[in-house]
Amino acid sequence: MKARQVYLRGLHTCPEAAIASHPDIARREHHQRLDRNLRDGDGYADPEPLINTFRLPRSELDEYAVFFD
Repeated sequence: MKARQVYLRGLHTCPEAAIASHPDIARREHHQRLDRNLRDGDGYADPEPLINTFRLPRSELDEYAVFFD
């Protein structure tokens, strides 16, 4: 998995699900050719700024998922 490989090198990632849902817009805005792949953001995390400490409450798994045997 890419995120784990990047993390093991001391980097952090930011998944961009919105890009996957709207590749045409992302390609247009980033002037990306169709024969090229879009990438997510990789870099070094900065835990100090207040914005980077924001955490949303998480729902319990059984509130949104159903598993079948």
